[in-house]
Amino acid sequence: MIGIVIVSAVIAALIWNHRQGKLNKRLFFAELRRLNHDYGTRFPTDEGGMDLILSNGSFSETIVFDPSTKRLCLIAGTRRHAELLDFSYIRRWQLKWTEKSQNGGLSYQNVHFDFSTNDIRRPLLRISARDKTHGDIWNSRLAVLLT
Repeated sequence: MIGIVIVSAVIAALIWNHRQGKLNKRLFFAELRRLNHDYGTRFPTDEGGMDLILSNGSFSETIVFDPSTKRLCLIAGTRRHAELLDFSYIRRWQLKWTEKSQNGGLSYQNVHFDFSTNDIRRPLLRISARDKTHGDIWNSRLAVLLT
């Protein structure tokens, strides 16, 4: 009986997390639509534009790029509000990770980008990547977008 209760609680938690993720995604894209309307930007407004959205998967740390206007939308920090900035805000970036040896192979942990900015109050931004492959792909995308 206790096992059934525990399994039910785990399933309920998984369903709640899934629904929260969908809600966060809907709110995220709604905010991008608002920015597009208010500022004339062309940020992607659905999952079809994920190649312009650098995110850790939860949209809590995110940079969205609009190549047509050379602007970016930054969502980071505890307030998680959207900031509209020019591409020139980012001076350079570096993909970083920690290598861990296990079972005769390497695993990559703490994969993230460190962005150096032109902001004296916030000279460094850290945005997590899902994994090393995601980071490598985005490293190449950033080179195309920002140079």
